[in-house]
Amino acid sequence: PGGIRLDRLQEPPAEKLRALRRELKLPDNAKVVTLLARVDRVKGHLFAVEALARVTKKHPEVVLVFAYPRESTYRQEVEQAIAARNLQPHVRWLGKQEDVAPILYITDVGLIASIGSEGWSRVAVEFLAARVPVVGTAVGSVPEIAEDGKAGLIVPPEDAGAMAGAMLRLLDQTVLRAAMRAAAGQKVLEYSAARMTETTIGLYRPLLG
Repeated sequence: PGGIRLDRLQEPPAEKLRALRRELKLPDNAKVVTLLARVDRVKGHLFAVEALARVTKKHPEVVLVFAYPRESTYRQEVEQAIAARNLQPHVRWLGKQEDVAPILYITDVGLIASIGSEGWSRVAVEFLAARVPVVGTAVGSVPEIAEDGKAGLIVPPEDAGAMAGAMLRLLDQTVLRAAMRAAAGQKVLEYSAARMTETTIGLYRPLLG
């Protein structure tokens, strides 16, 4: 597995987090669900929108933030789906972020809606580093990293109903969310750059005699 520099994902100062919430025009009571991925069909944005439509019926305070390094014409299709469900008040487009730590630390639920890809899901590890419980699809390395019932909830890909159900579980169950935050803080240590480096060196040592 890959590794990330955990020291680069420390919690930012509170004022920086408040400034981001103001930039996004988030109500004080907003619960933030973040999908951090390029705007591409394989990342499952349409299923995230459909899940959001179900979640907001019970939790109208939920806001879905799309943060992304790049976009494509697929964004137009996603925006049409948002408009068709009158979800514009519940969606924010944040665009490319040089520093993802602030968005991670205002997030209540990390969403990975991918229908493919994710051979090495860096964003899953980034969510864990910020102790954000994950709702992720059973694609690539996501189930291995988030671990269903431990640091996240794993759902089938292309299943907006299951995705919405998992999001509602985390939003409704404070104790479960707290337990997963604690588990995420431990689980992420398996994916530090330091551990990845030491493991790789350990493979070479016996070969070099």
